[in-house]
Amino acid sequence: MRSDAPYGAYLSGGIDSSAVVATMVKHSTEPVRTFSVGFRETGYSELDHARVIAGQFGTIHNDLIVEPSAFMDHWSTAALRRGAPVSEASDIPIFMLSEMASRSVKMVLTGEGADELMGGYPKYRAERWIGLYQWLIPHLLHERLIHPLVRSLPYGMRRAKIVALAAGERDLANRMRVWFGGLSVGESEAMLGRLLSATPPDLFPYSSQIGSSLRRTLFFDQTSWLPDNLLERGDRMMMAGSIEGRMPFMDTVLAGVVARFPDDFLTGGKGGKRVLRAAMDKILPSEIIRRKKIGFRVPIGEWFRGPYREFLRDMLVSETSAVAQMVRGDRLRQLVTEHLDARQNHERLLWSFVNLEIFVRAFRVAS
Repeated sequence: MRSDAPYGAYLSGGIDSSAVVATMVKHSTEPVRTFSVGFRETGYSELDHARVIAGQFGTIHNDLIVEPSAFMDHWSTAALRRGAPVSEASDIPIFMLSEMASRSVKMVLTGEGADELMGGYPKYRAERWIGLYQWLIPHLLHERLIHPLVRSLPYGMRRAKIVALAAGERDLANRMRVWFGGLSVGESEAMLGRLLSATPPDLFPYSSQIGSSLRRTLFFDQTSWLPDNLLERGDRMMMAGSIEGRMPFMDTVLAGVVARFPDDFLTGGKGGKRVLRAAMDKILPSEIIRRKKIGFRVPIGEWFRGPYREFLRDMLVSETSAVAQMVRGDRLRQLVTEHLDARQNHERLLWSFVNLEIFVRAFRVAS
C-alpha cells in the first residue's frame, strides 16, 4: 500500500480479493476504493458478492458491466497491447476495468496467485485421487469404454468431462493440457499436424524430485500458468489501462511458509485453501468463506453462438481465414459447427484459434 498516488483494489467477491480488501481496510485511515467487473449473463457475474464485501468494509465501490459490443471494441487493442494472441477471454475485461479504475487511482491490489499458492482449484483436490482411479481402472478400459462415453456427454457437462478425461491421462504433462481444457497431444497432432514440434519440450524438468501428484500440479501452475499467463496478463493489461497492479499473495516469505504446509492444509475441507479460509473465518461473511469457487469467466461461449456468430465464422471458416490454412480445415469446421449447434462446448479452443487469427491479421496489416 506504499504509494505516492491514490490506490485501490480489484474486488471479485471471492475469498482471495476479499481477504486483500479486508486487510487493506484494517491498515487504511481512509475508505478504500474497490473496482469490480461482471456481465449480464446469468452465472457469469460475481458483482453481488463483491457488493457484499464493499458494503461490509465501507469501500468506495465501482462496478463495470461488460457488454458484447464493448468487449469487441477492446479485443484487437488488447492483442496489440499484449503483443501476442490474447490467451484468456478475461484479459479484456481486466483491460477495460483498468481503464475505468485509472480515472480515480493509479495502483490497485489484487488477489492473484492465491489459488496456485494455496491449492484453490478443484483439480488440486482431484489430483489426490487420480492415482487411485488409475490403479483401479486399467488404461485400456479407460481408452476404449470410458473415454468415448465421456466425449459424448452433453454440452452442459463440460467440467465433469474434463475431470473424467484428466483422470485417465497417465502422462502428467499431457494431463495438465487436459485440465486447462486444451487438446491432448494426440488431438493436437491430429489438428495441427506439421505445426507441432516432433519432440515437445519437457514441461516438468524437476518433476522427478517432487513427491506427490498434487505437488507436481502446483509446481506446474506456479512455474508456468501463474508467471506466463496470470501475472503477465496483470502486467500487460493493467499497464495498457494506465494502472499499476500489485499482488500481495506473491510475497516470497508467504510462498516459503505455504510450501511447507502438509497437503491437507491446501486441499482439505470444502473449496481448498483451508488455511486462508480459517484465517478469514471471523473476518469475512460466511457466504464468502464457504461458497464454491466460480472463477472469473467470460460468457464467450454464449457470445460465439449469439452476437459473435458471424464473426466466428469469418475468423475460422471463411476463405480469408489464415488459421484455416494452418490446421485441418475439416476438423476446425467440425468444432465450429458442434459449438454453434450447442452439441459440445469448444469455447476454449475456438477462443484460441480466433485470437491467433486476430493476431495474424493485425500484424500482417501492420507489417
